[in-house]
Amino acid sequence: MEKMYQKGVMRTKCEDCQFVCVAQSDYYKILHQGEENIKRHEENGKLLYVTELRTVDSGRNKAHVIIRGTPERLLMQLVEDNSMDVTYVEDFLLAYRTFIDDSKIIADKLLVWFDDPRYRDRVTRVVLLWVHNHFTDFETDVRMMEFLEQFEFKLEREKMLGQQRLLNIACATKARTRVITLCRSTREEVLHFSILGGYETGFATFISKVDKCSKAEEVGLKRGDQ
Repeated sequence: MEKMYQKGVMRTKCEDCQFVCVAQSDYYKILHQGEENIKRHEENGKLLYVTELRTVDSGRNKAHVIIRGTPERLLMQLVEDNSMDVTYVEDFLLAYRTFIDDSKIIADKLLVWFDDPRYRDRVTRVVLLWVHNHFTDFETDVRMMEFLEQFEFKLEREKMLGQQRLLNIACATKARTRVITLCRSTREEVLHFSILGGYETGFATFISKVDKCSKAEEVGLKRGDQ
């Protein structure tokens, strides 16, 4: 290997900076080792995703984890076995805005996957993490709030009451306090929303339904508001 030497003057941009020299042979060895750990996964000549062999589980195991891929493959990985990459879902939810234009694309996929018993628990975990860590994705988009209503209905249908309770707790905890004024031209005008609870039941009053494309929806009234 041809030796290369530094010629000239090095200047630091901060005080007390130290230079660390690495032998050129060691540097190239490290680079080559990194390339050996990279694996490309293709289908019909098209690159789908790239994995890297990393040390996981506090150094006890090694596994290939996805480091990049097509949006479709990264999305599908949400319901794959991520036991060797325990932060994949959190990382995806944090970064998906850079490669997926509309969060509704993810929501629609999750609803479809939920109907498959193989993916049901994993989809539920994804939604709970999404609500807990990025609730603004929902409260700023009417379509995403509708997705939560659909997902809650599916949980109730499958009698997953514990997960449904966790979803409601997460939504209530992350929701921002809002004051909404709904004006009516007359007292007889329909309110376009329904309520549950009240003094007679001994429970607080909550919005149970908001009519689509109504004035109540336009001012921001949402199901679950108290």
